Amino acid sequence: MVFEPVSRRIFLRRSAAWIAALPVGGLARRAVAASAPDLVARRVFFDNPDYINVRVSPDGQNLAWVAPIDRVNNLWIAPIADPGAARPVTRITGRSLDSFFRWGHTNRHLIFFRDRDGDENWRAFSVDINTRCGRPVDPGTGRQILRPGNQSQIPEEVSVPAQSA
Repeated sequence: MVFEPVSRRIFLRRSAAWIAALPVGGLARRAVAASAPDLVARRVFFDNPDYINVRVSPDGQNLAWVAPIDRVNNLWIAPIADPGAARPVTRITGRSLDSFFRWGHTNRHLIFFRDRDGDENWRAFSVDINTRCGRPVDPGTGRQILRPGNQSQIPEEVSVPAQSA
């Protein structure tokens, strides 16, 4: 293919025509972009969920789960017959509870875990769902608690395997 030389005047006219056509193409792109769906907010993917780890009590009467109170995860319970009557059984502030917890075989105790200031030395606590009184069930600080065991034959006791931190 042989190209013929183009005069400067013709080149400038053709360039001006191309430049004039560009904004029209830009408007078409904007119209397509305006019809595109909105982006999903980042918090939908990365914000804390409304509730975590729903569990049914051994007698099948209650539900328990982890949900935030003022952006700090706490334990909640509700009767299975009326989940709208949910109420928190812990009022932890500062650092959230771990999402792992378990029901005790008494059907009135929840065992949950908490570390102090992010040191990841988890301590096990038991909370009575009726009185909302909690107490530690492990030997104390400086220990890492592994998942506690409880047996239906001895519902009032919890075995707490621990290792030195």
